[in-house]
Amino acid sequence: MTSPRRVTLVLCTGEHGVLGVLPPFEVGRPYWQETDGVVAGALERYDLHLTVLRILHASEQSPPGGDVTYLAEADPADAGRAGALVSAWSGPDPLADHPLRMPWARPGGPAADVGWALAVLAAAGRTPAGPPEQMRTWNLSSLWRLPATDGAGRAADAWLKVVPRFFAHEGLVLERLQRTGAVPALLARDTGPDGSGRVLLDAVPGEDFYGAPAERVAGFARTLARIQAGCAGDVDALAAAGVPDRRDPALLVAEATRLVDLVATGDGGAGQLAPAEVEAARRLVDALPDRLAREAACGVPESLVHGDFHPGNVRGAAGRWRVLDWGDSYLGSPAVDVVTAGNGLDAAGRQQVLEAAAAEYGPDVDLLGAADAARPVSPLRGALAWQRFLDAIEPDEWPYHEGDPAAGLRDALAAFH
Repeated sequence: MTSPRRVTLVLCTGEHGVLGVLPPFEVGRPYWQETDGVVAGALERYDLHLTVLRILHASEQSPPGGDVTYLAEADPADAGRAGALVSAWSGPDPLADHPLRMPWARPGGPAADVGWALAVLAAAGRTPAGPPEQMRTWNLSSLWRLPATDGAGRAADAWLKVVPRFFAHEGLVLERLQRTGAVPALLARDTGPDGSGRVLLDAVPGEDFYGAPAERVAGFARTLARIQAGCAGDVDALAAAGVPDRRDPALLVAEATRLVDLVATGDGGAGQLAPAEVEAARRLVDALPDRLAREAACGVPESLVHGDFHPGNVRGAAGRWRVLDWGDSYLGSPAVDVVTAGNGLDAAGRQQVLEAAAAEYGPDVDLLGAADAARPVSPLRGALAWQRFLDAIEPDEWPYHEGDPAAGLRDALAAFH
């Protein structure tokens, strides 16, 4: 059972530095990166307007729940009142910089991102319909809802998403996919500080589809397969534009070899595997070239891979689905996406998903054979993605992902056997 989240806020401003720490309070949802409840709780309890910057400490080894301490930036107008509410902070200096800190995790960073988004909305003739709402912040994204109306007074909300430089190609991908009608409408994209990526998106009415039944997931998989079939001729252009290119099998082998070395010793936040598991993982890496050759022989054209395709990354309503979160995308074999799409379904459901996606390719492409070859490759690629995150973020943020690479390798071994 998930424990509730009890938050402690260390307050600062860009001008005054650290102000002190507020008394802790509970918030409704346990997920550490969700900030809307934290911001609302501080406003309700203390009448303070805050922006959460980053996590400082958590009592649990990994999310969700537990006691979580954040650094939060107070509105300068509230600094005086905040000073009367806080007690002295005795921990390490939370403003001591780190070279891998995300720009939105520093004082002033979120305000700069929101200012850019509001200027874009104003130029498009949209009027704010309330203050910007901070929804999420962690090492992979900063997410804001911007209530707005159009020139006719109709609701025209937008969403600001800011991502680190290793996800900054997401805006380019969304721009390329606008013609498909299967992704959120892109209002603008920009490069922020330190190479981070900003996108401003129209709101997507409807619902998220976590836990969707097989027949619905099959429809999502077919939509993605249609996108990927349409992108197959653009792979070289996408690579030249900056989408990560992972088509070379030698790159996967090299990354996997390094990851096995890390989990053998527990270094780099990867987590640790038992010696027997490490040896099995080395055998999996040795078998990768043959398995990738089997996958390639099935004739699935290399294309844009989503990289994290599951029902929760689809939003909308029947017939108006939009595929979200393209930050993990890269160029390679799309078979891994159809494998990931079926995770959590029974064997019949997974088959339904595979057949729906295969219908987009025609008889000369063996998507089912490629998916069979890619079954252990899919969780392996996921494990490598988690390790790339750990390599690129400051250690204070490791608890979000620590041990995930080892867990992903275990999943790959289970599929391999």
